[in-house]
Amino acid sequence: MEITLSRRFRGPLTSANGGYACGRLAAFVERGGRSVSSYTEEPDDIGAAAAALADLARTRLRRMVVTTIDGADPATTALGRALVAAGFAPSYRGLAAR
Repeated sequence: MEITLSRRFRGPLTSANGGYACGRLAAFVERGGRSVSSYTEEPDDIGAAAAALADLARTRLRRMVVTTIDGADPATTALGRALVAAGFAPSYRGLAAR
């Protein structure tokens, strides 16, 4: 499954951004990139969203630390586990892109 990044994802991470899988919103990154909301529980969509966020963090951002996902500790969510599998590392502040 491939994820399509919204048009706003192409610029700097200064405004709200969303990633879409099969035309449905899969994840929404709030301004600053610290808080993420997930809108799917499909494993394929979650994996695609995590891969897209990891790619965004590697190629477009100097630093990205996700401190909350759906208002919870990122390590306790399905998207958080997918982010770790995609290359994010647990840190004292949340999940940091390496």
